[in-house]
Amino acid sequence: MFGHHIIKMLDRIPTRGEIQFSHILAKLDQEAPEDTSAAYEKITMVLDSLNAGVPFEDLAMRHSDDPQSGAKGGDLGWGGRRRFVRQFEEVAWALKKGETSGIVRTQFGYHIIRFIDERPMKSFEESRQELKDVYRRYAY
Repeated sequence: MFGHHIIKMLDRIPTRGEIQFSHILAKLDQEAPEDTSAAYEKITMVLDSLNAGVPFEDLAMRHSDDPQSGAKGGDLGWGGRRRFVRQFEEVAWALKKGETSGIVRTQFGYHIIRFIDERPMKSFEESRQELKDVYRRYAY
């Protein structure tokens, strides 16, 4: 559709399959996104509580500004690479199972990320129908 392309692969990152993450978000004020102090103070308080032993899930339900994941204890579900914004993804995929990040800044605000679980990549046979569905969605 866009003509011919020549592609040169510069690097290869082996896939880890799918990973389940949770997060707590302190959202930036949409009226004044350059003023990050309130969101930073909030996420710092949450991190202090987490370090004091308060369960991650409880803090996410009470303090996360992400209404969907916050209601589920911060759970973002399962996903592969390229699901999150770059700053979030770089930190999230560097964590090991059970680890929690420090404070991570994205365009949405400040996050604390927890790596919950990991499962291997599906085989071709297991992915066959999903791949067909993706092809149908993007084929003309």
